[in-house]
Amino acid sequence: MTESSSSNAAWPILAVLATALLWGTFWLPARALQVGAPWATLYASSFTFFALVPLMVRRWSVIRELGAVDWFIGVMMAFSVAAFSEAFVHGEVAKVIVLFYGAPAWATVFERLIIGTPIGPKRLAAIGLGVLGVLIVFGLGDVMPVPSTSSDWMAIFSSVTWTLSLTLLKKRPVRKSVDRLLVVSPFLLPAFAFMMMLSAAPPAMVVWDLDFELSAWMLGFALIWLTLIVFGTVYAAARMSPGRVAILMMFEVVVGLVSAALLTQETIGARELIGAVLVMSAGVVELVRLTPSPNPIR
Repeated sequence: MTESSSSNAAWPILAVLATALLWGTFWLPARALQVGAPWATLYASSFTFFALVPLMVRRWSVIRELGAVDWFIGVMMAFSVAAFSEAFVHGEVAKVIVLFYGAPAWATVFERLIIGTPIGPKRLAAIGLGVLGVLIVFGLGDVMPVPSTSSDWMAIFSSVTWTLSLTLLKKRPVRKSVDRLLVVSPFLLPAFAFMMMLSAAPPAMVVWDLDFELSAWMLGFALIWLTLIVFGTVYAAARMSPGRVAILMMFEVVVGLVSAALLTQETIGARELIGAVLVMSAGVVELVRLTPSPNPIR
């Protein structure tokens, strides 16, 4: 492998890790907006679309040539992000994250059924380490995360639709990542509105004074978290397998634990450290090439 090809192969991995960093700190804007105003995330999602309108107009000649499957992928990704956000805000954070991180298993199943890729031992080992690490982190030896609330089901829905969209994206013709982002952005507002209506306690529409702090969080959520999460994911998904993307995304668990420990009163104990090591081990197993064969899911 040449230095150039090695560098090119590293960019999708870096994109996934950066996306995991944003997902792991997702609680920061989510909590700030929830405290500031019940509907703040809804308005923030609309900012994402309106900020991208000029670029959408410029790229319209390309976007209008996309097929129905491409738009369907955009809808799924928008609803997946919205479902995860609502599950995170209204549900038990630990249970929601564990339910969402069935993603590597879902991705492997979808790859097998839709793409027809065989499943190799490397992928099974990575999934096993990652899932075990997540279970240990959240102390599931005592309580299993059996879905019982709307938030639980939203987390599962988010996991399934996210990995399905990545798998379908892999089968589509290569497009610029920015075009994929533009296809997702129009559906963020209706997706967030719909998921809010399905939540356990949908907020009443209210009017509030936008102070500087709340406005900053809304813009940051729209232009940094929502925009870069989608862009980074579609960029990586077009260049590596959905299962690998899902496994590398498990670094989000580590980011979430560390950020919560540094920025809140929460502490990291032995259980969290052991789980974090296992999650990181899953990523290492996925990154290390055990065989040059491109056929199995690696």
